Amino acid sequence: MICLTPWLNVGVFVSTSRLLAPRERNKTLTCLAGAEPVAGAQHPAVERLQFFLSESPWEHERINARRLEHLLDDPRTAAHAGGVLVIDD
Repeated sequence: MICLTPWLNVGVFVSTSRLLAPRERNKTLTCLAGAEPVAGAQHPAVERLQFFLSESPWEHERINARRLEHLLDDPRTAAHAGGVLVIDD
């Protein structure tokens, strides 16, 4: 889990398992904050999450290494001898 203590006082807690978990909707900020699409975009939880993500000091290399670790640990996303084709729209 990623948890930056100074941000807990504004109610922001980001869990990598929540970000990586399958969801019915796309992982937009509105969705991750648990608000309704479009109508909930100005919800305080969405605004706090936006502020947290844009203003926090990130160790991008460490975060990317952790992201890759999660992907490689899962047989559905790990590299294998059969190769993989990634299509990103």
